[in-house]
Amino acid sequence: MDMADRHLNAIRSLTEHSRLPFEVVEKMYRNELLLLEPTARVTRYLPVVTARRVRDRLRTFQTR
Repeated sequence: MDMADRHLNAIRSLTEHSRLPFEVVEKMYRNELLLLEPTARVTRYLPVVTARRVRDRLRTFQTR
């Protein structure tokens, strides 16, 4: 599985759990990824770290 597949799988999983439209979750994911990528030392874990940050943001957003 290449990196693009890992990102796509993470976005799909977040979409299923949040019940938000794919496009909304994808935009959030891409924004977080853009923040993390430039300073990432180990890119292999970017999908995991990015998904965690998006999940945290979604949790905060949904509890309001």
